[in-house]
Amino acid sequence: YDVVLDAGEHMNWVLSSSSGKEYTLEGMGEITISTEEIFTINNPDNLHYNSWIVEYYYRLARIQSKLGNDKQEVITYYQKALKKGKGSKGYFEPMSALQIGLIYEKQNDFNQAEIYFKKCLSMKDFDYERGIHQKARAGLERISN
Repeated sequence: YDVVLDAGEHMNWVLSSSSGKEYTLEGMGEITISTEEIFTINNPDNLHYNSWIVEYYYRLARIQSKLGNDKQEVITYYQKALKKGKGSKGYFEPMSALQIGLIYEKQNDFNQAEIYFKKCLSMKDFDYERGIHQKARAGLERISN
């Protein structure tokens, strides 16, 4: 599937299949796609703003996760969002840490889950901080039992 960024402030993510059908994901919305189709992904290196690159990798990881793709590949995309977003005030960096923690928790790798939940909690002053931190604290509580 292709992930296409709009040039404006609002970002639309368009997944294009090999058959030419397009699926549009706007903002935090959800889409349903056929698992029988083949999708390709464009490289985001031509993006001009670091915040777009961070969002690209975050949303790419979310899409890969929803498609049920390899969890290590999903983690790699979240880690790219973490690396590119280091020190930013957006929520993509802490959400990436949270999502990695949740993946490791589901895999019963509680040591890695704890590292990423705590990494999420170490980030401050971003949108949706209270809710994201609440989920990370809940994750820490679940794995401590």
